[in-house]
Amino acid sequence: MDPGGLKSPPGAQTRIVLFRDDAHKPSFGPCVFTCEDIAQTHREMVEKGVEFTQAPKVEAWGAWWAQFKDSEGNEFGLSQASGI
Repeated sequence: MDPGGLKSPPGAQTRIVLFRDDAHKPSFGPCVFTCEDIAQTHREMVEKGVEFTQAPKVEAWGAWWAQFKDSEGNEFGLSQASGI
């Protein structure tokens, strides 16, 4: 079974990273969205009423990370694309 990976339709600018961790119960859904500027994306999403459970910050592994909920309470990750 494919444990996940980077998914993107041909020619798309949007990518979704899917993964599964059977060893741990995640505190967020197995879906992470990447963006070019996490501060700007966070601001835009908050302005539209999205509830963040973790504001953007640099995590111990060195990447920018945030978590948010959808209208049903499912949690998702938001990560800044590398190299920025």
